[in-house]
Amino acid sequence: MTEMPRSRPRGKKKSAARSNKTRNSVSVGNRNNMSHSDFYGGAASDGTPHRYSKIRSVNPGSSSYESWKRSQKHSKKNLRNRSTKRRSVGKHFLWGKFLSTILVALVIIFLASFIFSSGVRNAVVEGVYTFIYNHTHDDPQLAENNEQNDDEKGIIYTTIDMTKDDINRGNLILVNGDNAYDFEANEQDIDLVNIADEGHSSFSTVYDDLQVSSVMMNALNNMFDGFYNATGNSSVCIISAYRTYDYQSSLYDSKVDEVGQEKADTWAAKAGYSEHHTGLAVDIGIANGDGAETFNLDGDYAWIAQNCHKYGLVNRYDESKQDLTGIMDEPWHYRYVGIPHAYVMYNKNLCLEEYIESLKYYSYKGDHLAVTVDDGTTYEIYYVNSSFRSGVPVPKNYDYEISGNNVDGFVVTVDMTTRTGSEEE
Repeated sequence: MTEMPRSRPRGKKKSAARSNKTRNSVSVGNRNNMSHSDFYGGAASDGTPHRYSKIRSVNPGSSSYESWKRSQKHSKKNLRNRSTKRRSVGKHFLWGKFLSTILVALVIIFLASFIFSSGVRNAVVEGVYTFIYNHTHDDPQLAENNEQNDDEKGIIYTTIDMTKDDINRGNLILVNGDNAYDFEANEQDIDLVNIADEGHSSFSTVYDDLQVSSVMMNALNNMFDGFYNATGNSSVCIISAYRTYDYQSSLYDSKVDEVGQEKADTWAAKAGYSEHHTGLAVDIGIANGDGAETFNLDGDYAWIAQNCHKYGLVNRYDESKQDLTGIMDEPWHYRYVGIPHAYVMYNKNLCLEEYIESLKYYSYKGDHLAVTVDDGTTYEIYYVNSSFRSGVPVPKNYDYEISGNNVDGFVVTVDMTTRTGSEEE
């Protein structure tokens, strides 16, 4: 009987595996028991040659070992840097480079405009301002260069061209410590008349050489006629009117010498910042023989303060508004602004600074400021900001007046009582 081959003893393979496992465990144990020096090329603690000595032949105490560590450290760092750079380039590099290029180009253009041409410079600046204005105002106030019909009010608008100098002209210009009078802009338009020659007999003439604008002269005559009719008193007079720059400068300097600059600034305006430059302002006095006394609001004279608005005049400097006007109480100083505006200022107790600011809430496309005066005449008033544009919308079929505010725009005053011209577009 043939002898069958005996099978491999059960468990022998497992025993071999266990033997290998044991050997590996011992090897690992021996390695763990080795010193740092033994592991990298030294002998084992039991004196046997180290099995890993061929893998690492670098002495840890040598400069080569330190160099190797540094190279490994730098390699990992460089790898991380390359990875980070790839990510950052993908997300930011293109946009950053594009925006930087645009910024550099704009700077070069702007600087070149200063070097080569003031016209180019102004065009660049105005273009930037226009862009900003158009993108920050949802509803620009100015009309396009064509006629527009307001069906609700029946106003047909058209646009007229205005210059930057026009902002500094008109009956509503604000002249104070912050806003100087523009002599150059008004040089051709100021219309002065002599008070002694043009004044009515309803008031006294003490000084022969005083001048005011023609519109102010007409308002003064009407107001003093009304005062005389109401009181029979003709003793009021004009003691100061239009002033030149040099004359205002001498007055201010004299006041500084008298009371010091701090007080002088509340009693007199610096040259160039006085309403008297406009020809629209006067100081009233009370005639007394060959001279005049300081005007006050006692007795009959209170009538003037209470009724001046009916003639387009306002008491410009009230004690309660000194923080806004910068000038102390002056019951004798009167300024022409126009009848509807004077009505609003009087009834709402507004100084000119407050009124000019409040008008900015009324645009030609939005609500207008409606004013009805004692004789039944109705006015509509709106403001046009022209900091970035030159055109101003005005009615084609109603009478109107336009005035700069000497700050940043125009005030249009429409007489809504009577239509004029064609009502067809």
